[in-house]
Amino acid sequence: MTMHTTVSEKVVCPVCGAVVRPGALFCYNCGGSLSVEEKDGSKALNPNPAVLPERVERRRRREPAKIEIIWEQEAGPNLRVLFMALAISVIVAVITVIALIVR
Repeated sequence: MTMHTTVSEKVVCPVCGAVVRPGALFCYNCGGSLSVEEKDGSKALNPNPAVLPERVERRRRREPAKIEIIWEQEAGPNLRVLFMALAISVIVAVITVIALIVR
């Protein structure tokens, strides 16, 4: 059984809820199957794609995970130490050159 759609109909992925092109067999967003099993065991496109499973609605309600940027926190102090070591090395080099010239 093939699903016939008009231009105004939207096909919604039952896994992630993304709107996909009518007639697609898989969701372009999550890769989920857009077919349902018929009573006779054959597969057909979802005849009622607007009906979303409950778990999809729960996924939508969750807030996205907060991203913590760790590399900036670790790089800050290490970068300061590196610049301090560089400054000390330059000062020591200048003092050494002056000491060699004065001799």
